[in-house]
Order: sequence, then structure tokens, then C-alpha cells
Amino acid sequence: FLAALLFHTVYFCIFNKFLRSGISELIIKAIIFLFANIIIWFLIYSDNWIKFLMDFCYVIALFFPLTTIIFFIFPDLCRAIMIPIWNDTVGGIAGGSYRAIHRAGFTTHYSYNGIFCAVSSLLCFVKVIFNKERKYKLLLVVAFIGLLLTAKRAHLLFTVFAFIATYMLITPDKKGGRTIKGFFVLFLGFIALIIASGFVPELAATLERFNVGKDGDISSNRFDLWALAMNLFKTNPLLGIGWYGYPMSYGNYLILNDGNKFVNTHNVYIQVLCETGIVGLICYLFIVLYVFFKTLNIIKIVYDSDKTYHFYCVISLSVQIFYLSYSLTGCCLYDSTFYVYAI
Repeated sequence: FLAALLFHTVYFCIFNKFLRSGISELIIKAIIFLFANIIIWFLIYSDNWIKFLMDFCYVIALFFPLTTIIFFIFPDLCRAIMIPIWNDTVGGIAGGSYRAIHRAGFTTHYSYNGIFCAVSSLLCFVKVIFNKERKYKLLLVVAFIGLLLTAKRAHLLFTVFAFIATYMLITPDKKGGRTIKGFFVLFLGFIALIIASGFVPELAATLERFNVGKDGDISSNRFDLWALAMNLFKTNPLLGIGWYGYPMSYGNYLILNDGNKFVNTHNVYIQVLCETGIVGLICYLFIVLYVFFKTLNIIKIVYDSDKTYHFYCVISLSVQIFYLSYSLTGCCLYDSTFYVYAI
């Protein structure tokens, strides 16, 4: 009941056009924060709160790749459901049309859907490491197909990287065997993706996004965003220009062909450096790296003593790897990725 209450409340607050047009974003976030704390208050009296939380994450995470696949198979159903809900706010669709609206799944933008599908893939991957039952492998396949259908190259790249890094960090290396095995599996997966793309156009669209565009910029204008951030950083190297200063300054210096006036840098480390300076970046790196290495240490400690807690720690490790690596090209600290990381 509590899980259902939390999910529907958060969903109602975030994805409701009427509320968003009549109530400020600050009030909506306050409502979400309030209900999240109510749930946490109940959870602290449970001896098995971690299991409850992880089961909840699995259910919610699998919802998004499943809806992405269903919408891909039944595009008319997707249009019938999503267009009345989101209208023209759906982002990440091909050519500004609704032809590839399934990429956004049950969200307003295919970037958000990519995050949820990536996390779902990570959760299922770790489950398969600990339990080789066929049903968990099937769930991993479903989650990964959903991720591929979003056509998000960064999400795909850093999810695969998290797969390999997690496996290599938690598996004893016997004369380099795990390293060879990891790269061999990656190679086979890449070959399978190329073959499958010949039959499924949407998989081909994912691969095409790794090509250099007509303007010769594979970064999708990120190099311009990073250059602006570094120039702003130079105005106050020690303490930066102020939190959220970059998107507020973006429109005054640089507006690319997307027409947006408020844009993040798509690199967390550069934006933290720009907005909080050298001091802020050092503090941020200390926190995230401390948590990362602390997790690695706990995994070693509980390896033989507590298999259940070991499983949860490996999930945390995989999500942290995804978050830290995706921060190189994404806005993890400033979008829904951070909430997943925080959990």
C-alpha cells in the first residue's frame, strides 16, 4: 500500500500538466519531498526495509522498458495514450514528428526513459550475477531491449561499461580470465547488435547516433557548452559563479539551434567546477569517491558473511559506476539520475 501510494503521488505531482501549469515547481517538489519522508519514516521501523525498497525499485524500473517495448510494437496505442497526456511536450522524437514517440516510453523525454531503462538493466544484470535462473535472464533481456529502443547512445554506452566494471570489480581474477571474458562478452554483444539492427530499424537508429553528424560534431554541441562553462569558471576559479549559475547564464552567451535558453553543461564535473569553483569540485569529488570506495570495501567485508547485504551493495556499486561515468556527458546531478543514485 505504501509503495503504491508513493508511486502514484510522485507520478501525479511530476507528470500532471494541470498541476505544473498552476502550481510552482517548488511546491511540487515540496509535496514529493514530504511524501518521500513519510515513507522513510515508516520504513525505519521495519527490520527488512532494504528488501522492501529494492523490490519496489525493481517493479518501478521494469515498468519503463516494458512500456517502451509495448509502445514500439503498438505505435497506435502509444499515440492514443501518450499524446493526450503529454501533448507537444514529448521530447526525443525523430524529426519533430510522432514517428518515434515510443522512445520516450511513459515519460516526457527519451532521456528520462533512457535513465530508467538503464537502471532497470543494471538491477537485472546484478540479479543475474547472483541468480542464474532463466526468468531473471529474461528480465535482463527485456530491460536491455527497452534501453536499445530509446536510441540513447550515452545511456547504452555507460550501462555496458557499468556491466563490465561491476563484474570485474566483484569477481576474482584468475590469471586475467575475467578480463578476457568480459571483453569477449562485450564483443559478442556488439556483433549481435549489428546483426539485429539489420532487421529492426530502431536498433539501427541507436547505432547511427554514434556516427559523426553532418556538422562534424559527434558531441551534439557539448563541446560548445563545455567551452562556455570553462570561460565562466575563469571569472571566479576559487568559488565559481554560483549554484545554478550556468543555466542562468547560458542564454546570455550561447543559444544553440535547439532554441533552449536554460541548459546544463552535460558534464557534471565541468558544471560543478564552473558553479562552485575548485573548492566545490574538490568537496563533490571527495563525497562521491568516498562513497564509491566505501561501497567496495563493504562488499569485500560482507562477501562471505552476509550474501543478501552483499547483493544490495553490488547493486549500489553498479548504479554508482553508471552515475559517475554518465556524469561525463550527462546532467546526472541535476536530473532524475541523482535520485536513483541517492537511493
